[in-house]
Amino acid sequence: MGEHLSAIGDTAHAIKILEASKQFYVSYRSFLSTADAYYQSGNIAGAISNLDILSNMIPNKFYPKYELAKLYYKSGDTIKGDPMARLILSMPVKKLSSDVNDMKNEITHILNLRTQK
Repeated sequence: MGEHLSAIGDTAHAIKILEASKQFYVSYRSFLSTADAYYQSGNIAGAISNLDILSNMIPNKFYPKYELAKLYYKSGDTIKGDPMARLILSMPVKKLSSDVNDMKNEITHILNLRTQK
């Protein structure tokens, strides 16, 4: 229900439902959906909080860390963004995928832009 509400733009109600659902059903999808709803509502801190928990819950997944790094940079937090970016680039790839390659390339690009300043 929370994902549906988020999809139709009712993020305030979506967040309430998704947060409540995490009390009973802890999953990758529940935290990712909640982070997305927070992001859609403009609450970057809420999105970061959910992605941080998710990236620690499943440490070998690239996507939560990738989104987290991008949000750190979007919010101006390079103190957390740079180490997360370096962690992503140092993570071993268990299964070759164009998605992981794209994420690593984007993070490399972001770090290169930061070091050129």
